Amino acid sequence: MMKQAYLIALFSLLLIPIACEQAYPDKRDTVDFEATLSASLVKGQGSNSSATGLFTGVYTKSTREFSYSVAYNGMTLTGAYIGIGKPGVNGVTDNVYLFTGRGNPLTGSATLTLAQENNLMFGLNYIVLTSSAFPQGELRGNIGLKK
Repeated sequence: MMKQAYLIALFSLLLIPIACEQAYPDKRDTVDFEATLSASLVKGQGSNSSATGLFTGVYTKSTREFSYSVAYNGMTLTGAYIGIGKPGVNGVTDNVYLFTGRGNPLTGSATLTLAQENNLMFGLNYIVLTSSAFPQGELRGNIGLKK
């Protein structure tokens, strides 16, 4: 009986990646992402900023490499992070996404886990840019498949 339960559990775990792969909204190996950043998308304290921004990214499934950049205008940047959460919902910061320097555009890359890949592919990531005037976020954009 224990052996049957073990085999069923093992078989179920093997099906999870297959189910996720089949349900992906994009079957290509290289997938483009984008987000338009605006103050109106910031959750919580809110931002009345007129700043704007554009996030672009390229994900390669075979290597799990995600390269990204974000250009912004009309603000003095103090920080940037990519969070995990549905559009319109504050989530948690995913520390795997780091940006190089403080230039404009900001750039970065990361090797993603399967869970991070799933979040990205299903539109569960957002980017926030912070400033001294808006330390909780001046701009936000929901990262999704490029149209």
